[in-house]
Amino acid sequence: MLLALDLGNTNIKSGIFSSGKLTHTETLRITENKGFINNIFNKFQDIKTVAICDVSEKFYLKSFLPEKNIELFLIDNKTKLFFKNNYRTPETLGKDRMAAVAGAIAKFPQTPLLIIDAGTAITFDFVSKERLFLGGNISPGINLRLKALHSFTGKLPLLEKKENFPDIGCSTDEAILSGVIGGIIKEIEGIILAFRQQNPDSKVIFTGGDANFLHRFIKNDIFVLPNLVLEGIYELYKFNRK
Repeated sequence: MLLALDLGNTNIKSGIFSSGKLTHTETLRITENKGFINNIFNKFQDIKTVAICDVSEKFYLKSFLPEKNIELFLIDNKTKLFFKNNYRTPETLGKDRMAAVAGAIAKFPQTPLLIIDAGTAITFDFVSKERLFLGGNISPGINLRLKALHSFTGKLPLLEKKENFPDIGCSTDEAILSGVIGGIIKEIEGIILAFRQQNPDSKVIFTGGDANFLHRFIKNDIFVLPNLVLEGIYELYKFNRK
């Protein structure tokens, strides 16, 4: 039994893999992490391996692990990949992006891929059908944009995302939601359109904390895979332990 941990900027997502299958997931805020590792080990006492993708590298997990004979697998820039990496600065490539690419390729081999991870930041990662990671884009996520408008202006309010917003705002609140969420939707649709024009046989994969919120607005055929990073962590673990 393997415990996979996706430690993001805002949330921690955990997944239990048993006999190669993802059987259980949990998500909680980074600020609520106290004791959660022990709770998982109390629930799943057959865990032998912990595989970790830590975006911020601020979570010192070893101090949280129970005193057991646990194998620890950390994804970093020295992790062996089963795809070719075209990134010029591989040491700065986010571990979550590496894991998402690995999970996507494992599900859709020999297929051009656009992987959109909508979280604190929105990342767009591009993969050729030859398993070449081409690189990608990084953009502020929904909450980051809403907080920035409030923090760096004198009077704009701090809002939370809402499903219902007009194309043209007739109040300040509507204008912010239309500008932020509507702008992100147009950004995503534009990137999908450009990629598909060059790769008609491509697949688009949506993941991340805001994927379920955003995908309903996207007028494209996309796959929503909320556990993609966890799946990728497991795929990278398998490949590095062969």
